[in-house]
Amino acid sequence: MKKTCLAASLIVFLSVNSFYSFSGNNSGRVFHMPSHVTPADYFPGKIIFKIKPGYRIACSRSSVAITSLNLKMASLQTEYTEKKFPLHQRPAQETNSRGQQLVDLSLIYELKYNASIPMEKAINILLQDESIEYAEPDYRPELFYTPNDTLLTPEYQLVNIHAYQGWDISKGDSSIVVGITDTGTDTDHPDLVNQVKYNYADPVNGIDDDGDGYTDNFSGWDLGDNDNDPTISIVHGSFVSGCSAAEPDNIAGTAGSGFFCRYLPVKISSGLVLTKAYEGIVYAADHGCQIINCSWGSVGGGQFGQDIIDYATNNQNRLVVAAAGNNNNNAPFFPASYNNVFSVTGTTISDAKWANSSFGSNIDVSAPGESVYSTIFDNGWSPSSGTSFSSPIVAGLAGIVMWHFPSFTPLQVAEQLRATSDDVDTVPANAPYTHQLGKGRVNLFRALTENAKSVRMTDIAITDNNDNAFAANDTLSITGLITNWLDPVTNLDITITCNSPDVTVINGTVSVGNMATLATTNNNSNPFTVSINPSIPLNHPVIFTLTYTDAGGYNDFQCFDLVLNVDYINVMVNNTWTSITSKGRIGFNNPGQQQGIGFVLNETNQVLYEGCFLAGINQTQVSDHMFGDNIDDHDFVPQEYVHRILPTVISDFDLYSTFNDDSAYANKLNVLTTQRTYAWSTPADANYIIVVYSIKNNGASPLDSLYAAIYCDWDIGPNALQNKGDVNLPLKLGYQWDTQAGGVYAGIKVLGFSPFNIYEFDNDGASGSSIDIYGGFTKAEKYISMSTPRSPAGTTGAGNDVSMMVSSGPYSLNAGDSVQVGFALIAGDSLPVVIAAANAAETKFDTQLGIPQNSSALNFSLDQNYPNPFSENTLIHFTLPSSSNVDLGIYDVTGQKILTVVNEKLSEGKHQYAVDSKKLNNGIYYFTLRAGDKTETRKLVKVK
Repeated sequence: MKKTCLAASLIVFLSVNSFYSFSGNNSGRVFHMPSHVTPADYFPGKIIFKIKPGYRIACSRSSVAITSLNLKMASLQTEYTEKKFPLHQRPAQETNSRGQQLVDLSLIYELKYNASIPMEKAINILLQDESIEYAEPDYRPELFYTPNDTLLTPEYQLVNIHAYQGWDISKGDSSIVVGITDTGTDTDHPDLVNQVKYNYADPVNGIDDDGDGYTDNFSGWDLGDNDNDPTISIVHGSFVSGCSAAEPDNIAGTAGSGFFCRYLPVKISSGLVLTKAYEGIVYAADHGCQIINCSWGSVGGGQFGQDIIDYATNNQNRLVVAAAGNNNNNAPFFPASYNNVFSVTGTTISDAKWANSSFGSNIDVSAPGESVYSTIFDNGWSPSSGTSFSSPIVAGLAGIVMWHFPSFTPLQVAEQLRATSDDVDTVPANAPYTHQLGKGRVNLFRALTENAKSVRMTDIAITDNNDNAFAANDTLSITGLITNWLDPVTNLDITITCNSPDVTVINGTVSVGNMATLATTNNNSNPFTVSINPSIPLNHPVIFTLTYTDAGGYNDFQCFDLVLNVDYINVMVNNTWTSITSKGRIGFNNPGQQQGIGFVLNETNQVLYEGCFLAGINQTQVSDHMFGDNIDDHDFVPQEYVHRILPTVISDFDLYSTFNDDSAYANKLNVLTTQRTYAWSTPADANYIIVVYSIKNNGASPLDSLYAAIYCDWDIGPNALQNKGDVNLPLKLGYQWDTQAGGVYAGIKVLGFSPFNIYEFDNDGASGSSIDIYGGFTKAEKYISMSTPRSPAGTTGAGNDVSMMVSSGPYSLNAGDSVQVGFALIAGDSLPVVIAAANAAETKFDTQLGIPQNSSALNFSLDQNYPNPFSENTLIHFTLPSSSNVDLGIYDVTGQKILTVVNEKLSEGKHQYAVDSKKLNNGIYYFTLRAGDKTETRKLVKVK
């Protein structure tokens, strides 16, 4: 069984309910949409959120009277807000008799919003409000069902689990009720009609006789359609009901695993959609179901679902049993992967893993799942396959064990079934899934007759006492809470091993000693320690196994997964923290704010949603590793993974990596990019990080009109819809800020003499002149924003959701040539702080980095002025291949020179000059550069 663990920053806690990461903002968390979750996995525009207890007085059934939160809701164009569980009240005490935290469902709400903002951003806007405890999508559960399999042996599922022998010991009792949260049931089926737990306190008479808020819920309830008829809408629910509760000893059909135990049908579907899945768990828990079965699930899991499970477990003393899924992989599925859920996967008649059964470290037990025989709609029986049917088989057995051991807590019931299950790792077909199918296949006879032992470690915390990126050469400390659930153990030892030869165990054994039933301890004073070897591959998934042994012959195992040596490094040496990756991404290694720390100011303000380096030459050839049009672009391929330069050469934290764009395939630029990162801890340099890109043309053809850029979607402050952006042209600095009082700033500066362009987006395109990137970001739009100026952004009202593309170019690269461009990533508490950091970064770049001139830039070139057209000042950049006498002048349309910008001898290299607009009237002009025998002319336009 899995138990709830605590959350903390900069320590990795192995818990399936860690859906938020450190951010340091008002709520302390940022929601990350799991990378495997797609929009099809949640209901569009629907968010589940919970209000903190301190704001209870502001909460009513259909509104929350909190001004700051209502403003955020208004910015999302909220259609409605309503409580998920309006009939629930605050628990009378904080913990139950076992000291477990009780869950308050009365502060959970659902809202529907209509703004075009992506789900993840909408959630994070809500999370910035101090009143919000959590916010997440309303995930769309699915059924685990594979119909019409060939019938093997109709009763094999009962033979394999030793039900017949077990029933000789105990058959359960009608007072034990299994709640079947599903698509309804066949209420008049001959194998089911006598097995329903009827509510005689509320007969069908049009009156809510028992005062529970549900009128005439005599035979269960239909939450999906909000009526008292739980008759099936899909045959799935009828089949699941029979697996657990089909009537025994009635000659016809089959028998459910729970024998005398009853079932309560709780319909959670409307039409073909499961609309009230977690609400069904609450209903079952509130209406006397000691066991609650969930033969459904979703790839998305959040704190809302964990709250529901904890409510059923801690508040109502129930056991939740759930199917692990039919995805034939080890990805977490919910609710099966939540803490406090008994997770069940499926096996065949030979105890082999059923072909489609999910597997993994989160699985607790296995049960028959192939060609299971059960009840179908309209008084029939049929075989079918799926973990949907493994789960209710176990739920029925849990009911019998609970009746047989009346002093057991629900989690002890689960541990008794787990600890006495039969080992299936020895089945040859299961060799690839060792320790991934749970402790074994359930055995009712053993569960009723053996005095079992079961020790588990929960709240597992892992730290490297550094940046917790768990890279090569790191040493990890592993601690946790140790609980003995069943019979006492003597001289208990716990050892840790790893399936990877690239991990060396240093301290592998913890001697716990004697533990009484339900006793707890921890190994904080004696952590497991392991080291990560230099040979470890990047992004290497490993499995750690804890082995439990005691003097009385007890032997058990527990596994947990971890990914080691990720291909990014957290830079945390000054006031600005970020993650630098091996594939051009900045802040987060994967889309959806996955892996990494974003961009954090002063340990307290997360200001970045997504950041990435880009390079492009036209509207079809742009290389990057960020979101694109419908799908993410993955053009960059690491060649030399990001790593620290030790000892440092330039700064206090030097990083180096290289990547090419081979995954752009036919549209690749054929460039190799070298990425160097520098950060200093000195106070004057504490608010910026410098990243320098050297782009080499590895192809045979020239690259013309090349731009190098960094895109950043800054989400600053409590509401990303209240950000604005502007530009400081002389500094070549784009910046954006939170418009609320005391709001912080973030920005990007182009360093050195490199040309500068900035495009600032109103992300929703609402202003009309901005590219709309909510619907996708095409290659053409990326190049347009690299090569076209636009600023400011968020100019209407309190602001908007804004982002920026800061670029340098155009460059012309012959085959084998390189160009080098430096950027400073900056954040500060005010605009003066950001400007000071920009100047400091320029000084550092110019005087201490020793960045060589671009090899391609040694050609004579005159860049287009920026901005153009302009109303105030504009900048002119040019490059000299050698020292020359230079004349740069402004001419009117008649060819008359009206302004000399510079007329002197200049050294080789890049040069930049500002043109004072006060000396020019509105109109069209030309500027001409003459150096030696070279001449080049470009047009500029001054407007009001």
